Amino acid sequence: MREDIHGPNMLMLGNNIRKRRVNLELTQQELAEMVNCSANHIGKIERAETQLSVEILYRLCMALNCTADQLFSGQFYIDTDSMSSDIHHITLALTGKQRAALLDMIKSLVPFVRDNF
Repeated sequence: MREDIHGPNMLMLGNNIRKRRVNLELTQQELAEMVNCSANHIGKIERAETQLSVEILYRLCMALNCTADQLFSGQFYIDTDSMSSDIHHITLALTGKQRAALLDMIKSLVPFVRDNF
């Protein structure tokens, strides 16, 4: 084996799977049902206590609506519909004045985000 090639960081992968699952508001049991395995197995994957097969990785990607490279990197891209829905839920408790202030802040942050991410 070449010394410059390393295997995947399974702990990071497990943490990224957990983050994605939690962001999608899925329990381990719900994800396990979608992937056709046990909740115990999902927990072991998230804690990096077991290796996962390519087949399980594929099923996780389908269930979590992401790609394998997103699971390995932890960088999940948000589509505009999901973002709009998240913003809507976050701002429900705000007054109109507070929403306007938040919108101004978002507008001022867009150039920074565009230039740095």
